[in-house]
Amino acid sequence: MSPVAKSLVITPSLRGGGAERTLVNLLKRLGKESHAIELLVGIPGGELETEVPDSVEKTYLFHSRFLGRSAFWLFRKGIFRLPLKWAWKAKLKQIHTNVVFFQDSFLTDLHHLCSSDAKKTVIIHSNCETNPNYALSKLAPPVKQELLERRYRPLDGIYFVSESAQSAFQRIFGALETYKRLPILFSAQAIRQMADQQTPEQAVEKKARMTSARNLDSGNSRPCRFICVGSLLPVKDHELLLRASNQLNQAGYDFRLDIVGDGPLRERLWNLVQEFGLEHRVSMHGYVSNPYPLIRAADVLVLPSVSEAMPTVLCEAHALSTPVLASDCEGCRDLLKDGEFGVLFERKPESLTREMIKMISSEDYRDNWAQKGRKWLLDYDEESVFEEYRLIILENDSTASRCASNLEELSPQS
Repeated sequence: MSPVAKSLVITPSLRGGGAERTLVNLLKRLGKESHAIELLVGIPGGELETEVPDSVEKTYLFHSRFLGRSAFWLFRKGIFRLPLKWAWKAKLKQIHTNVVFFQDSFLTDLHHLCSSDAKKTVIIHSNCETNPNYALSKLAPPVKQELLERRYRPLDGIYFVSESAQSAFQRIFGALETYKRLPILFSAQAIRQMADQQTPEQAVEKKARMTSARNLDSGNSRPCRFICVGSLLPVKDHELLLRASNQLNQAGYDFRLDIVGDGPLRERLWNLVQEFGLEHRVSMHGYVSNPYPLIRAADVLVLPSVSEAMPTVLCEAHALSTPVLASDCEGCRDLLKDGEFGVLFERKPESLTREMIKMISSEDYRDNWAQKGRKWLLDYDEESVFEEYRLIILENDSTASRCASNLEELSPQS
């Protein structure tokens, strides 16, 4: 029997970010077709690892996080690239019909080590001008040109999850015929179903909020609940949100803030909570596998990011009728249509504080923005977007035929 050619999907990690959630949800939705996929993950330890379907063949470049991070650092710095290349060659021993770098990173540089006949594409989920993890705009012109020729020009397709991400990339590297748009993939129905599922802790929290609501009907006020969902990384700028919360607290406003997510800044952010005396206002939940009951229960979702390309969490908030406050960065502005579907604020504590006060002060104001968010969903065609992703991951054209022929030649004769 001939070996089966598979599609190869590469991701640096399976941490709980928006792009990684999109990938895992896509693999789940592919169902039986996911058998035709090999998932190559850079390093282990991500929160979403256990959610990858068993039907997907999942492998790791490195089984040690320390070795993986060390090899990645050496490769990125251009100091010593052989360890990563050796690991890559050791893992990829079969021919693939299709190779998809689901997130652009330095791993995309290794496309030339994949099957020569495979179709090779990359999906860009970040704004490469404003995201500090990218910082491609800061490269010297000769370095940009070298990166363009080494990493991007040889690819068969470069997909962008938003117009702003594509525009930023094009300003740096110029226009290529391989550029294509790819809408964000999410399921409003699945999100609502997950929002109906609650852990015991979330059930207790819901009961407490219902009690607060009854107190409100009796003439007592209840605190306005804000939520922020995202990895605790500099690009998400939780510090801006905490500084605005400090101003609210000092002004005597009654509110609560739930921060959902984990990352390297967790200790620093909690120290800031304590410094501001916000322990009674702010709860840091860490990573939560199903944050949707919390998002639905919140009065407002806040996204204070420095940079976004296509912020998935805003789409999720729309699906749950939770109004949004988002920083006026290019990706949020793009998704919210310049403030048509959500409130945009200037990335300053004073600006965010003013908008949070408006949300606290009027339930009608919040309901109005929740209704506008629901209107955003009317233009979203989930089935057609899923089909676009399916075709990218499971490309079935002449490339597959060529690879199948190569496999036939390589297979032992029965």
